[in-house]
Amino acid sequence: MYAMAHLWVVPTSALFAAGFVATALIGLWAAYDWQVALVRLMEVLVGVGLLFGLPALSRRAGSHSLQWAGVGAAGIAGVLGLLAFVLEGRFSGALASTIAVLLPLSMLALGGRWRMDNTIAWLTVFALVIAGAGLLWTQEQSSWSSLVVGILVALLYLLRQQTAPYSTRRRMLDGLLIVSILAVVVGLGELLLFPQVDTLLAQLPLGDSALSRLELWRNTRHLIADYRFTGSGLGSSTMVYSTYVYLLHVPFLEHAHNLYLQIAVEQGVPGLICFLALAVTVTQALFRTDHRPTPPDLRLAYPATVAALATLFVYGLQDAEIYAQGVLPLLFAPLGVALTLLTLAGSLVAHHRKSRSALWIAGSASLALLSLALWPGARAAWHANLGAVAQTKAELRVYHWSTWFIQDEMRRTPQVDLAPAIRHYETALQFDADNHTAHLRLGQIALSRSEYQTAYEHLQRAYATATDEQASRELLGEVDAVRGDLDEAERLWRTIDSSHGELAERLWWHQHLQEQQEAAWIAEVLDRLDESQ
Repeated sequence: MYAMAHLWVVPTSALFAAGFVATALIGLWAAYDWQVALVRLMEVLVGVGLLFGLPALSRRAGSHSLQWAGVGAAGIAGVLGLLAFVLEGRFSGALASTIAVLLPLSMLALGGRWRMDNTIAWLTVFALVIAGAGLLWTQEQSSWSSLVVGILVALLYLLRQQTAPYSTRRRMLDGLLIVSILAVVVGLGELLLFPQVDTLLAQLPLGDSALSRLELWRNTRHLIADYRFTGSGLGSSTMVYSTYVYLLHVPFLEHAHNLYLQIAVEQGVPGLICFLALAVTVTQALFRTDHRPTPPDLRLAYPATVAALATLFVYGLQDAEIYAQGVLPLLFAPLGVALTLLTLAGSLVAHHRKSRSALWIAGSASLALLSLALWPGARAAWHANLGAVAQTKAELRVYHWSTWFIQDEMRRTPQVDLAPAIRHYETALQFDADNHTAHLRLGQIALSRSEYQTAYEHLQRAYATATDEQASRELLGEVDAVRGDLDEAERLWRTIDSSHGELAERLWWHQHLQEQQEAAWIAEVLDRLDESQ
């Protein structure tokens, strides 16, 4: 049985991990700052090494490898807890999320019948106390809530494991878990794809933060579509957001505040598919493992690992610091411990069911990747993606806001060659006359060059295909304003959040160009917006 379990789960996980690394390499190519991207790639490689290094170690050290993994998790969590106090709020999201994931894994050091030196035991307990205090000090509610959900899922897992396999009670518990996951996925899909639900959400006590987070996710969805095959590049999203989403000239937003969306932004949709397939492969294998009777030294390991996995996955719905802020290798720690458990308990795995599941997951992931390539409009999307990468590299490799003041200046100078990007956009429109990315980017370039009629034609088409995207509304509103259609400009600009000075920058730009009439029209629209507030 062990041979069959090992035959399917570990190699299938290795296949998806290799795919994730491959998309990271593509992200290195796509990034405009290869030095930053190279650091992120190293983090990915270390994380994947941790993913498979722990199971490899367990083949030599047996279950003691899990104990030392727990000691390591506690030690790292303790150090991060100290940093939470020292840094006084800086990087609090990354610290809190990592501590929340590591705390359940730290329980591996304390359970079972392992014998541990008293000094190490006391240091482990001390590290856990510091880690817990640091987590509370960060005041990161998303990490707190994720850890609570992780603990509840672990309790559900324990309840499930106390029931007989294939029993009605176990099937009901599995059904409850599956329905809960589907409800979350479908609910988020509804929120992202249908802005009409905002009317309902406005009646709920969600707060401005939750609504702005939802708006960010929607804009991120459109950004992902621009770079769907390659991603915008590892570690490159900060100025990509500023330049192509929020139309600001300075760094504003580091990540998407959602782990899954951030992976898709930097590594493309294939990267997200590979990560999800890896996570599902390992997690479903862990749940399908019938480990009764459980060896004493593994008794606490299963629920602790489930709690860590659930904490990670739930946190990923709320934020992305664990991927974006230097602690990426620890993203793979719960998955590595789960693979280690499956390796140690391989002889107890219902291998025939797990192998079937692994094939289903591999087939589903392959089908998703194939659909991405064969979907109608894929050729247009591919050229638009290449154009977006070419534009990003051409512009952001040379752009420094203290030198250029605003990105539009670059598009008017021979120093920045946008011809390759424009060729790709025009090719995309030959395959699909309504390609949103091509119209939006060509409109943005034309607007920067004061080619207002061309910009109007492209941005009208872009807006028609994505009325919920902020960049389309803001750019089209600007074109309407400089063409004298002030009522339409006012209507569009009323629908965007301009609290970060986006519209004031556009006024400055036309004043800088000494376009007096156009600047006057924009100023009039801004006055109307101010008067109505």
